[in-house]
Amino acid sequence: MPLEIIKPPEYNVYITQKHSYYYRSDECQDPEQVLPIGKCRNVHRTLLQFRLPCPHSCSIISQGLLGLYVSRNENHFTNSLLEIHQILSPWNPEKIDWNNQPLITNTPIATISISSNFLGLISADITSLVQDWLSGAAANFGILLKMQNEAQPNFILIRSKKYPNSSKWPYLQIDHPDCGFNTVTTLPSTINKSYPVTANNSIQHTAGQDILIYNYSYLVVNVGSTTPAEAYLEVSADNTHWEIQSATHIINPGEQVTFVPDVIAQYARLSYQTPSFGQETQLIIYIQGIT
Repeated sequence: MPLEIIKPPEYNVYITQKHSYYYRSDECQDPEQVLPIGKCRNVHRTLLQFRLPCPHSCSIISQGLLGLYVSRNENHFTNSLLEIHQILSPWNPEKIDWNNQPLITNTPIATISISSNFLGLISADITSLVQDWLSGAAANFGILLKMQNEAQPNFILIRSKKYPNSSKWPYLQIDHPDCGFNTVTTLPSTINKSYPVTANNSIQHTAGQDILIYNYSYLVVNVGSTTPAEAYLEVSADNTHWEIQSATHIINPGEQVTFVPDVIAQYARLSYQTPSFGQETQLIIYIQGIT
């Protein structure tokens, strides 16, 4: 059956409920390469978001499988359950914490039984959710992983996308019943583009850029000699409906201004103009980012 394997996730982050003990590096031996779930000294949860393919003739799927690799297991209870919850609201991977969690479903969409001392690959069938993401019936804000019982010691670590061996990264496997291809979706790791433009008193926009997988910024340089320019950042979920995402900044001749987003959205663009009728100036607009 044709398969599409999506790895790594766009975002993989964890949050910690800090009690009397602060999070310590010995709780996770290589903290950038692993994602904690469950209770050790503190309670941990992990959030994942995968970039899905655009809808096409293969949008009807027969299975959507989540794969995770357990690298450490401090679960001393049999039949501890790992819950997978759909995330229902946007979240920023750079700002999220225990007290700023996104909305999730009350009931998990799937569970995985974690046996004592097990290490290796685990998987869960999340077909219904992946189908809803692909069809547009549900917004793709990702999933949250937590232990069903967060009061008992049942701590595990799964490998993150920063682990050197990509075979142990979290992945999403999608089975298409009627498509004649087997693909692995690979994501470019960087974006680096520049646009020389002429700004005048009419508002203009750069082309909408698909930036969902990137930590990115726009940089605008006014290379003109006399006329300032104005610019602001916009974001969109569908490359059609746009929302202003930043304050309007004045860019004087010879100056550079950087625009950094505060929210997650699939598309971004920069809008620009000069403040007075009949004036023009030359700008160079850069967009640079990394996954």
